[in-house]
Amino acid sequence: VLADFRAAHPRDQPSLNVTAFVVVSPEARAELDKSCLVGRGWWNDDWWELAAASGLMDIANHSWDHHHDALPARMKTGARRGTFRSIGTRRLADHEIRQAATYLRSRSPNRGAELFAYPYGEANRYLVSDYFPRNGADLRIIAAFTGRAGFLSQKTNRWAVPRFIFGRDWKSPAGLDRILEGAGAKD
Repeated sequence: VLADFRAAHPRDQPSLNVTAFVVVSPEARAELDKSCLVGRGWWNDDWWELAAASGLMDIANHSWDHHHDALPARMKTGARRGTFRSIGTRRLADHEIRQAATYLRSRSPNRGAELFAYPYGEANRYLVSDYFPRNGADLRIIAAFTGRAGFLSQKTNRWAVPRFIFGRDWKSPAGLDRILEGAGAKD
């Protein structure tokens, strides 16, 4: 779709790009493919490098294993699963964020690796106020996105960036248009 748009409108939006936030662990994706999809191997990373090389899509960090509650017991870290709010220690944050950042950069180096999206949209005080401010530069992550709806402003904390989510914040092109018009009104 993006390549078709670029071909049809070469002068419009020359830096057009989307970002896919991915669960990075190959083992977790394989397990989730079986338990949450249909077990066809669709949740893989075969497409990451080609997508990033296209210049139309970046691949970004959505954690090592999404701290997903459908993962088998052998993959559990001891913290409550099914929420990212339980990532409240350096050990857990390194497991979910640092490990993912390292693997993502080795598998698909691209500018999207500078971004992180909290699983379930859930940030917590430790990650926003301690872990990322202390470790962001070393991780080479420049911003983290929450699931809170809102516009970017000068006061936005780069470790708690709001975003609008399809299905919750808009359900149609007209709904997205209203959000975009609202962004223009903020200027």
